[in-house]
Amino acid sequence: MRYITPFILIFILITVFTSAGANTTENTTAENVTIKNTGNNALIQPMATEASITINPTYLDLGTVEPDGIERSYYEVTFLTASQRGQLRLYVYSESDSLMSTDNQEIPISNLKYSINYNSPYGLIVVEKKSFTTTPYLFWQRNGNTEVEIPINYHITVPPFIDPGTYSTRIIYQAI
Repeated sequence: MRYITPFILIFILITVFTSAGANTTENTTAENVTIKNTGNNALIQPMATEASITINPTYLDLGTVEPDGIERSYYEVTFLTASQRGQLRLYVYSESDSLMSTDNQEIPISNLKYSINYNSPYGLIVVEKKSFTTTPYLFWQRNGNTEVEIPINYHITVPPFIDPGTYSTRIIYQAI
């Protein structure tokens, strides 16, 4: 029997802006960070003919954030819909261990987290706040025919003094 795993690629973009006086040593100014989750090029590839997975919205703007080391949370901002006949296992991971800028500056991927707290028709789905990693993490599974829409929360901490730029990584959701 041949298995095919559906997965979705989501692009996370973080844009860092500085204000006019940020490059002088005499002025103390705050830098702002815009966080975007873009899945316009989301790829869905079923690994089993009965499995499917989608994410909505495919474009998500989490707003502007100062790089001050304070964690910001965004609740129920994307919804993962998955269905499967038989056993369903849902995984998530990052393609890279950092958010990279176009000029090779980095924000550790551990600064981008997700969580789930949802009372589904199949029972409570809880994932405590967890950093994205490059290793697929099984965050939920169920035996039996399943069709579920799971709201996902995101949490971001932008380190102090991060260089301005656009930072990105790819987040992959996978159903087996």
